[in-house]
Amino acid sequence: MKTSIWTPALVAFFAIFSSGCVEFTKPLSSEKDSVVDTRLIGVWEYTKDGTKESELIKVQPKAGSKTILEITSMSGKEGSAPVHTKKFGKHDYLSVMDTDKKGKTTWFIAEYEFLDKDSIRMRGPESDRIKELIQEKKIAGVVEKDDYFDYIQITEDPAKLAAFFEKHFHECFDHEETSLFKRATPEAINKAAEKKPAAKKPAATTPGKSSKK
Repeated sequence: MKTSIWTPALVAFFAIFSSGCVEFTKPLSSEKDSVVDTRLIGVWEYTKDGTKESELIKVQPKAGSKTILEITSMSGKEGSAPVHTKKFGKHDYLSVMDTDKKGKTTWFIAEYEFLDKDSIRMRGPESDRIKELIQEKKIAGVVEKDDYFDYIQITEDPAKLAAFFEKHFHECFDHEETSLFKRATPEAINKAAEKKPAAKKPAATTPGKSSKK
């Protein structure tokens, strides 16, 4: 996975529901075509399997936009990113933007399902099958290998990709390594706020004196 300007919290958020590194050059829905899913607004908590370590993510409307949401870490790790949401066929999808240190933008895409109003199950792309689909030229993309894992990037046209995902949903998304998010309790939110480091105050200056030498 490439280095993001909003790591570590938000990149970790997407790494948990993808068995490999699958990135997209475009969101599944554009800003114009996206439809805000108001059910997502709030604070969500994910606890890593076998540990007590959790991540709190706040979802809220993005300032200045009527169609885009924004996620922000509440676990003391800085970073936020815009979120595009839209329903295609029977499934809800979200696309989250990532920007690396060189300013290059890529996207993470996942399908999500509300189990009830306070619980969400997320499914990321099934990386092994996605790699095969690219190699079979059924969807446009590139696969690059390194010493540790395959880097997979999907370059397919978003409209064609959405239609393909709906037609082949069960093979395109991971149904074994899903992730469960729970709406955070007030206690968890307060605890996260206490842990978050305070903003640095500007250095005090003496009236009438310049800091320049």
